[in-house]
Amino acid sequence: MSIATAKRWKGTFGKQKSIEGGLIKIRVACHPIRLLADCATHLSLPQPLITPFSMLPKETRNSFRRKKILDFGMKITPGKFEFAETFGRVPTDLALAYALATVTSGGATKVWMAGFDGYAGEDPRNSEMEGLLETYQQTPGALPLTSITPTRYGIPTESVYAL
Repeated sequence: MSIATAKRWKGTFGKQKSIEGGLIKIRVACHPIRLLADCATHLSLPQPLITPFSMLPKETRNSFRRKKILDFGMKITPGKFEFAETFGRVPTDLALAYALATVTSGGATKVWMAGFDGYAGEDPRNSEMEGLLETYQQTPGALPLTSITPTRYGIPTESVYAL
């Protein structure tokens, strides 16, 4: 889950149940299969959903007809981020990549991350996430990332109490 301060979209992104719902202003999701699987949950949550809506299959779009949607496009190009007003180019369909493109394109000034502690041992997902974060940080226009909880990833960590 990531937390960001943005000009257009202020709030918390993710569907973690350990965060008080009143603190979450917007949710972000991008993978069509996951969106369909989590449709009932998203429909029951009061926050608007940022998703690449116009790119989703018609069946998925129809499932969300009662939900407030903010349509932000997504293009997948391995090894690359790009931030535009109406879409983001991301290296993978991981929700974190899409959320980073969303807040960067949306004019965020800071990104605080919580819950990105990493995976146990030599899990290959650690390398995948580390590569994603490195690619983001090396992209022109990327925002500084700060973790407010312990993390294995190569991003600065700051105590939440110091904020």
